[in-house]
Amino acid sequence: MKALWLFLSLTLWLFGVQNLELIKGQALFLELDKKDFLSLKNNDKNILTFAHPKNQEKILAIFSLPY
Repeated sequence: MKALWLFLSLTLWLFGVQNLELIKGQALFLELDKKDFLSLKNNDKNILTFAHPKNQEKILAIFSLPY
């Protein structure tokens, strides 16, 4: 059980350290719980979020770079 917790902690740390880099034409979809969500900002500008079409307890955010 300790090994599982250590593995999960290390995995979360590794993903938290990585920067998400997008190239032109890629899109990143984030699915977040509505009850835990406060806001999503980029350079003090709010990023739009959308209601999940199948689950009303979740919201979606989409990041993309145009061509």
